[in-house]
Amino acid sequence: MEAGQRDPEGRLGVFCPGDRPSPDEAEQVIDHPRDKGLGADPVCRVLQLSPSTFFARKTRPKPARRLRDEELIPLVTAAWGDSGRTYGARRITRALVRAGHAVNVAAMIDGEATVKRLERDGADVWLMPDNKAYERIWGNRATILGKAVTVLRNL
Repeated sequence: MEAGQRDPEGRLGVFCPGDRPSPDEAEQVIDHPRDKGLGADPVCRVLQLSPSTFFARKTRPKPARRLRDEELIPLVTAAWGDSGRTYGARRITRALVRAGHAVNVAAMIDGEATVKRLERDGADVWLMPDNKAYERIWGNRATILGKAVTVLRNL
């Protein structure tokens, strides 16, 4: 067989062997033919995904992390574009806080690392805990290490 030719007997999938699409990619690939009147089951079969998993994802509410990402991605992209695509994570975080957006950051406070929500209150910057039992921390006491994208509690 020549390069670039299909091998119907080889039953090659849409993605490379061993690769799985992200849930967002799979949802887009499945939704596209559905908009044209095709069912989800045949597409799920080709992608080797369970149709029940697809429908469960469509019907359950989006997780808070996904909603927050959908809110922040355009803001981060805009801040990066405004900087001429030169800003790194720390500068983008500062730009978002200056613009009044809360951002989760990794910070070092008195030699201890923590993840807090960075917020501006007038001229002051505060690190806000999600746990109401803890007090907010004045931002000048902390060294911002970068934007927190995920927290691994156990390794």
